[in-house]
Amino acid sequence: MSTQASSFIERRKQEQDHPLGKVRPELIAEIAEELELPVATGLPDAICRVQMVLRDLRPLLPESIISRLDDGRISAAEICEHNPAVYVQTFQDGSYGIVMTSALPEYLYRVARPLSSALIRLESNPSMGLELDELARILSEIVWWQCEGSFGPDYEISKHQRIYASELAMRAQRFLVAHELAHVMCDVEDKLREERPEAVGAVEEELVCDYIAVQLSMHASLARDDDPNFHMLSYAAAEFALQSWSLLERLGDRAADAGTHPALPDRLAAMRRALRDCCEDDAAFEQIVLVADLIDSAFSRAADLLPDIEVRFSAEANAFADDIHALLDECSLEDVPDYARFREEIRPILGRGYPVKLVEAVLSPVIDGFFLANRSGSPEFSDEEIKRRFRRMKLLYSLQGNYSKPMDTLLECVFSRYR
Repeated sequence: MSTQASSFIERRKQEQDHPLGKVRPELIAEIAEELELPVATGLPDAICRVQMVLRDLRPLLPESIISRLDDGRISAAEICEHNPAVYVQTFQDGSYGIVMTSALPEYLYRVARPLSSALIRLESNPSMGLELDELARILSEIVWWQCEGSFGPDYEISKHQRIYASELAMRAQRFLVAHELAHVMCDVEDKLREERPEAVGAVEEELVCDYIAVQLSMHASLARDDDPNFHMLSYAAAEFALQSWSLLERLGDRAADAGTHPALPDRLAAMRRALRDCCEDDAAFEQIVLVADLIDSAFSRAADLLPDIEVRFSAEANAFADDIHALLDECSLEDVPDYARFREEIRPILGRGYPVKLVEAVLSPVIDGFFLANRSGSPEFSDEEIKRRFRRMKLLYSLQGNYSKPMDTLLECVFSRYR
């Protein structure tokens, strides 16, 4: 059945190419080999990641919701947007569109990686991973630059920890989609409407939806996972999703949503009530919340860094530019630049976690400056000055193929202006 929701979803999907379609096939094989997974024959389209989540949840949904999913009155998909979000939109014909942006899985995974590095330790190498103070700093950096591509921050993470990070991010997506689906359930389910007070405000409904989403997520985990560690991970992912959202709200990125969302402690309390109702006894409950408690500690420390984060990052951005230019100067004193030293010493500078646009703002003028001087014919640029600028530019050019794919892309973009 064609509905306003299904038409809306199809239209949004066609507005932009989804980033999944831009992944090089050979990169899929590289990732699969690194994680010791079967080589994928292809990637899902933009709708599939949401549909994978819905397949996990489907056996737990009431018939009235399942029928709407089947006939298009509830349509769901992932669309290409650079702002991490998931939301439900209601239409005049009574249909619902559930939208997850492509930036959401990317953002959740970026946050999950350092969390996994800090919290998941192997008995064979328990020292490999981040300590909580360093984790808090990295979390604050990721949240601050959440809309940007980044060259860092650098930190240790093993293959085992990356797998857990992927699981944590996927389960966080499941909780967030379940939360939006719970809003639809609150709107259409007669049974839920009868049990709730006559007037339920937006804040109260958020708590109801958190409760339902935890129940759905945990029962989906119990049905799918034999390993109890993954039950801990499923609940931890739910709190992790809200903790990430809360930091964004504190930075003003979610100012429009903050008024309808309850305070974070109230939401976490509702979620823990839902978890307790899923557990056989207090011992099972206490076991499951172990990882969530560690995540809460990490986010609390990250939140403590936020009040002065803008001032700190502004100062560090200036220091970043100064360090880059100082290194360029020191490595370009001779006719043949010191490429080896430059490539070695620039890594920790770029590994501070700054966004692509800042890196480009620092590096681009070095490249532009050479071509400006070389092509101008102006007497203000001496031969020695042109040679100096050329040596600095060659140092940046030497990074291509020797640092990272984002750096290759950035430099290719800048150099292509002069070809």
